[in-house]
Amino acid sequence: MIRQNRTLTPPMMLFKAADSFPEPDFPLVASYDSMPHNRVAVHRHELSEMVIVNRGSGIYRFGAVDLAAAQGDVFVISPGEEHALHNCADMSLTLLLFQRDYFLDQQFAYLPEFVALFDLEPLMRPHLPGQRHLRLSDVGLGQVLGIHQRLQIELAKRKPAYRQLARTYFQEIIGLCCRAYAQQHPHADTLVPRMAAVVSHINQHLCERIRLGDLAEVAGCSVNQLGRLFQQGFGQSPGSYFMQRRLQMAAEYLRTSHYSVTTIAFECGFSDGNYLSKQFKKYYRMSPREWCEKYASSD
Repeated sequence: MIRQNRTLTPPMMLFKAADSFPEPDFPLVASYDSMPHNRVAVHRHELSEMVIVNRGSGIYRFGAVDLAAAQGDVFVISPGEEHALHNCADMSLTLLLFQRDYFLDQQFAYLPEFVALFDLEPLMRPHLPGQRHLRLSDVGLGQVLGIHQRLQIELAKRKPAYRQLARTYFQEIIGLCCRAYAQQHPHADTLVPRMAAVVSHINQHLCERIRLGDLAEVAGCSVNQLGRLFQQGFGQSPGSYFMQRRLQMAAEYLRTSHYSVTTIAFECGFSDGNYLSKQFKKYYRMSPREWCEKYASSD
């Protein structure tokens, strides 16, 4: 009997949220990495991460997709997304680790550029490896790095009102990146910007009736083309995506409020509490009451 030698793959490193933040009730870290090594092993986080390349170059690997990274490039990495870095040459990075729903309110979800950068690019990376990502100009990079430095100082010194200033600096970085994305994509002529325009429209009108024709007009295509875009981007129809977003909104109400299911149903655009409960259980595999008992905030 011949025994084959097997190379054991080391377990993937998981950075947990509880271990990442010096202040658990203020989930934000701003740091700088001079990259003394030429690679970073595959890992993932329980939180959101924004990476800005200050200088140099390297290869970012997201799952099985390799993307060249150079000065000014911005990557948003979703919680749980596997990523690594290799072939680094004179590379340094600016990093932001954060809990998204703590710092970014619903108004950001109304911006197509935010939807593109934070939602669609991470989601579509495996399917669209050639899709362009955000690259800041030299001027834009300098602005962002200057604000990041001030953010680091506030978080380190913790002087009075540092949390308010830190939140402001963080949101200013996000706003400048969204503005740069809009300048880099002035015409919604590729999949991500077109989908972002539709998703931001949905986010603004979640509680209203939306016709497919209206969404197709926002995307600048026919209803049939819109369906194909959603299948390509989300693997589901526009109607299914719209329902999903309403249910996610209802789940957040259940987690953070003391409203009744009926009240939440009306707030989220459902005709009554029974219809919300039926759709909720289909999507989350538990009733609204069970969800509330499991995830409701203790505040």
